[in-house]
Amino acid sequence: MLCLANRDLEMRLSKNCIFMSFDWEALGADEDRVRRVLELWNGKYVLVEGYFDSTDDGHLSLFSGLLRRVSRVKPHRGLPDPRFCLDASDDEDRPEKPRPDE
Repeated sequence: MLCLANRDLEMRLSKNCIFMSFDWEALGADEDRVRRVLELWNGKYVLVEGYFDSTDDGHLSLFSGLLRRVSRVKPHRGLPDPRFCLDASDDEDRPEKPRPDE
């Protein structure tokens, strides 16, 4: 889940968070690696790329939306070590992906 602020996570204010589903193929990582990388970034600012769906409230309808097909997760600042990124490729080399409803 992706929350607006640390306090939202601490207080379990899930309506200030969005649920995420991952595009494993685009990330080039299995679920175990994704979990390990995300644990390193827990409580930190990150950049996340995916398709937002405001009509889906995520797991048990607890959230304010769903970020579908997450294909990139990076720390917000600095030049990240690619070992700690999910899809560390450059934007210029990245082909445009079709929208999920196409």
